[in-house]
Amino acid sequence: MEELIEVVFEEEYKHFRVSELSNFLYYVKIVYTLLMTSPYLLEYKKEISINEVKKIAYKIKEEILSKKLIFPRYYYKKYLLFKKNLWDEDVFIVKIHKKSPLTIWFMGVTIFLTVCFALSGGEIEVCAVPPKIKIKMRSLGEGIKKIKEAMRY
Repeated sequence: MEELIEVVFEEEYKHFRVSELSNFLYYVKIVYTLLMTSPYLLEYKKEISINEVKKIAYKIKEEILSKKLIFPRYYYKKYLLFKKNLWDEDVFIVKIHKKSPLTIWFMGVTIFLTVCFALSGGEIEVCAVPPKIKIKMRSLGEGIKKIKEAMRY
């Protein structure tokens, strides 16, 4: 299932470093690819109702953080995960709104994108109207720190 996901960074930015944004996007892509290619998570690629996304995303997040869900070491070749082309199931940026707050709209396999942002410290909100998934993030720096910590093996 693909839904538009709106990610809002609550920290006020007059300016932000290109390196911070690119680093955040780098780790989102790595974790997304890891989730998309994991044989343990194939069952979640099926259709999931929008109301179940939040619950399942937090469940997968907890399994990763508690190390119940462990990926083989070869999965951690970051550069290869980043470069992997997932074709029409890849993660895409649809729109960026720079004025505070920084807002980015993503598209990809909804459940795995939602897990990426949950691992980054985002709060998931499910809405009745598009975009049906909204994520509130505190800051780019905090998001980078949390997603890196979550994926340490």
